[in-house]
Amino acid sequence: ERCVLTDVGSTKEQVAAFAAAQGLTHRFVPGHPMAGTDRAGLTAARADLLTGAAWVLCPAPGPAITAFRWLAALLVEHFEARVVPMSATEHDSAAALASHVPHLLAGALAGAVQRAPLRDAILALAAGSFSDGTRVAGTPADRTANMLLGNRDQVLRELAEVTRFLDDLTTALRADDAAGLTARYDEARAARAALRDRRFDADDRRFPAGGDHAAEVSWLRELGVSGGHLSGLHVDADTVSYAARRPVAD
Repeated sequence: ERCVLTDVGSTKEQVAAFAAAQGLTHRFVPGHPMAGTDRAGLTAARADLLTGAAWVLCPAPGPAITAFRWLAALLVEHFEARVVPMSATEHDSAAALASHVPHLLAGALAGAVQRAPLRDAILALAAGSFSDGTRVAGTPADRTANMLLGNRDQVLRELAEVTRFLDDLTTALRADDAAGLTARYDEARAARAALRDRRFDADDRRFPAGGDHAAEVSWLRELGVSGGHLSGLHVDADTVSYAARRPVAD
């Protein structure tokens, strides 16, 4: 009854709803380490796979906060994880564009090459851009399908946004519009630069160890949505102290 439960799946709303239906909300903390490779099975195991990963955990008010605190502290201490607190809904929305749509795009590119008359010549010329862009297409197909179906509505919504951007690029290319292409790629480079050069400031907080925990959970979820993460926490009889990092505005 007191054992803390978590998972490492790519979608959170479905599993959180299942846990609630089983009466496990008080000790189940939905989780998703953002780490993996394009290989599967025991032979693909690596001891350092999860070390330093961004690791989403979904805090909830009430008794569940105790399980969240214990698990978050464990992940920071033993995996040096950057614990990103979010609601299950926020996770699924963010993961759609951060992880799930890239699987669709990688599959589309690799699949087009597989069907191409010059497949072998294309593979002979394939450099880093093709290898990086199609890496996740190497994951087991049934696992990818289950992930996409588990977050179908959010994936379709974000895929529409990607399609809209791709349409802008296509329109500029058809029109021989160098300025239009350059503008769109400047937008894309900005996101890439933000990923590479992010800077963080400390944002430490303390909350009462008891109570209804609503303010604590609200702050935790807002921290994750803002791009921040927990780097440590300590709980004593009266207080829970969080060490957090929040990204500096561009």
